[in-house]
Amino acid sequence: MGRLRLAMFTPLPPQPTGVGDYMRDLLPALIALADVDVFIDDYAHDATSVPAPCGVYPHREFLVRRADAPYDCVIYHLGNSPFHRYLYPYAARFPGVAVLHDHVLHHLLAGMAEEGGSGFYFREMAYNAGTTGVRAAWEALMTHTEVPFYQYPLNRRILDVSLGIAVHSDYLRTLIEKEAPEGPVARIPMGMPLPTVDGDPLALRAVLRIPPARFVVGSFGQATAQKRIPQVLQAVAGLASRGADIHYLIVGSVGAELDVLTTVERLGLQGRVTVTGYVDETTFNACLQAVNVCVNLRYPTAGETSAAALRCMAAGRPTIVTGVGANLEFADEACLKLPAGPQEVPMLERVLQALLDAPEARQHLGRGARAYVQREHSLAAAASGMASFVERCLSPGQLGAEKETYSPSPLLKEVAERLNSVGVTAQEVPLMADLARALVFVDGTTDHSTALSGAAL
Repeated sequence: MGRLRLAMFTPLPPQPTGVGDYMRDLLPALIALADVDVFIDDYAHDATSVPAPCGVYPHREFLVRRADAPYDCVIYHLGNSPFHRYLYPYAARFPGVAVLHDHVLHHLLAGMAEEGGSGFYFREMAYNAGTTGVRAAWEALMTHTEVPFYQYPLNRRILDVSLGIAVHSDYLRTLIEKEAPEGPVARIPMGMPLPTVDGDPLALRAVLRIPPARFVVGSFGQATAQKRIPQVLQAVAGLASRGADIHYLIVGSVGAELDVLTTVERLGLQGRVTVTGYVDETTFNACLQAVNVCVNLRYPTAGETSAAALRCMAAGRPTIVTGVGANLEFADEACLKLPAGPQEVPMLERVLQALLDAPEARQHLGRGARAYVQREHSLAAAASGMASFVERCLSPGQLGAEKETYSPSPLLKEVAERLNSVGVTAQEVPLMADLARALVFVDGTTDHSTALSGAAL
């Protein structure tokens, strides 16, 4: 097979998302193997993050460029965050290879429903979970509660239409193979660069006003409740109360659900916690060198492979993760795995205290972490694996002409039947009429640009 011509939908820096940072690192290795055009959402990307031979275009240009010079395949990088909203309608309509960075896409689709109306959400719940899903969505709507996101991954449409599914762990590969046994699924290692480790950690500590001799614990990437930030704060407070000279550095944007300042004040951690917000790559790597230990917990898991944890390990930092999901595949010599559960905080305290008391153990763990990433997570292997999997997913008849699949006509009937089975009352009929009109997120027109303009939820 000749050199592939690929279209790729993915966020890029400066959007504050780990997937964008990952693509910044992977693209140079990938364009050595294929010609790549990247289609992004409505923002100005950081041109320095994309190698020169790679074209970057607004997503609305995809149809025109595809018509002028067809792509062999489209690659969609799908994650469970708002930064992937723009690409979901394309992935549903123009099947390609989907790279699932998360097993659960429910938060993504729920966010799209907030912008596009409840009809879209009902349609996806019906498609993914049938009557049970519609009932759960209806009850949540009527009671102003939230559907249990992790119970309904809402990934079925992507699994059904995609030419193939690429994932970063055997954990997620096994889940997908059970849910979609008919389609090709491949584990492709998440590639990670090895940053230089010869910086001056004290220089950044001075900038951040962290005492030079203080034991610094760091968490990297977007700070959310699932990243167990409140629990890490509790563990730091416990150690500080027993006399440890400890500091907590949070590097990344903070989720709206977290009130870090209030928690810091409640725990008496004033002067011991620093939050940087989103930072660029250079500052991120400098912060890695400024910490003694990285704590990148995650529970519950959405099936992700933590790029933030791999960045910590690649920098040679001793790293603590939650021992669930894909994290269990990290080599034992590369990180410490903390069980999830009610003993999480006291166990984290004990582990941090042990690492504080044993600098040689920290150095040994850091060396093992860096060697593991170099051995198992090279960017060259990730790019080669992706190119090979795309070739595997393409039959000769599909090259240069991606398959289109979309038929909106059965949707209204399907959802009407689902709602009827749930039991819609006469008083609710006007609401259902509005819901039905909102269900089709593309309008069925043969004009692709018009149809997809309605998909920009």
